[in-house]
Amino acid sequence: MNPLQVVQRYAAVFWRAPAVVRESDSGLPVLACWFPALKKSFWKGLFAEAHDMHVWITAGLSSYQMAVPPDLQSGCQRRIELMALAENAIAGGESGDLDICTFILQLIACHVIEQKIFVDVGHTLNFGEPMSSNSEMTGVLFALPFDIDLKRVSRCSQAKVILSVMPLTAAELAYARKEGTEALIDRFEDAGVAAMFDVFRPSVV
Repeated sequence: MNPLQVVQRYAAVFWRAPAVVRESDSGLPVLACWFPALKKSFWKGLFAEAHDMHVWITAGLSSYQMAVPPDLQSGCQRRIELMALAENAIAGGESGDLDICTFILQLIACHVIEQKIFVDVGHTLNFGEPMSSNSEMTGVLFALPFDIDLKRVSRCSQAKVILSVMPLTAAELAYARKEGTEALIDRFEDAGVAAMFDVFRPSVV
């Protein structure tokens, strides 16, 4: 199954065509897509996954099998795709109109493949620099998407699991690595932070 076939399957599951399909600058067979939100509808909600949310998702990453560390072999999945959810479209960069999310998902997917790293729920990844010129976010937290039929979406590709990506500030990354992911999640809950892709929210640390 090639990445474009995966995108076509996503379109059927999300009940809309992608507005953006980003190819890898490095030539890797991994795409990153943006499916804009539909108008909130009871009937569309019965058929379309996350119909009233903006959805960004990779296609083709699951054709690559991650190497699981020996101490984490049990229960870990080697084939993943990455997803992000938001209530609003997200643009940034120097021009102010770059679709940040497809760029970030593409960057992470290529990094996973090229650097042969393993990522799973609760893991973090530090970019070492802001995601956008007008953002404090310098890394991400991997989690499970909410209000999504993961089995239905996973069947579109070779993925065994879909991981959602949530931007983190440098302070939040440091806090998670010192105190643990659960401690950071407690901070999110106390601050009322939604588990969405938001590169402009204030830090909770």
